[in-house]
Amino acid sequence: MDLAVFAPIAGAIAVLFAYTLVRQINQAHPGNEKMRELSAVIQEGAMAFLRREYIFLAIFVVVMFVVLGFAREWMTSVCFLVGAICSASAGFVGMRTA
Repeated sequence: MDLAVFAPIAGAIAVLFAYTLVRQINQAHPGNEKMRELSAVIQEGAMAFLRREYIFLAIFVVVMFVVLGFAREWMTSVCFLVGAICSASAGFVGMRTA
């Protein structure tokens, strides 16, 4: 099997697996009132951190997108951008799930 075909298939399987795990986690009992309160505070802090980190990441990705576009070719640049978006999305989903 050609790797160009295998990679998207493997990616789709991984996304389905992650979706299944996230659903299971979200259906679990959240605990008592104190646990829910603590969880909300942690999630608020984590999302604030992620927002700030993604601002810097977005600047870096845009700069690298342009540099790669001129230094290599634009298809390489687009692939980098897609990878960065997928990576940021995985981080966001992971942080929200945690």
